[in-house]
Amino acid sequence: MKVCTGSDYELCSSRVCFLAWEVWKARNQAVHQRSKPSPLLVINNTKQMEIEFADFVGEPAINSIHGRRTVRRITWRPPPPGWIKCNVDAAFLEVFSGGATAAVFRDHAGNLLTA
Repeated sequence: MKVCTGSDYELCSSRVCFLAWEVWKARNQAVHQRSKPSPLLVINNTKQMEIEFADFVGEPAINSIHGRRTVRRITWRPPPPGWIKCNVDAAFLEVFSGGATAAVFRDHAGNLLTA
């Protein structure tokens, strides 16, 4: 971490936090759900959090004069090879007291598996 400076330092220190968080979650599952921890899953989850954080940090800051963000297109990213990614969304309309949910499952190549 000593070699990281500026925005690199923010990403480096975040990596440590992401790893600690994933280790903590794996530990809790092992203790409370009697599951066997998977170091590979912890590492993959940590890497995914790092990617999402890096994308978020790269987003332009709010312009203090106009109070608006610069529009930035967000695109879907595939999961690591051998994984399936599930994207979900939900909406609720209070007027009708109803809502809907949707889920889309894709593989690492972006192929639609089911929805």
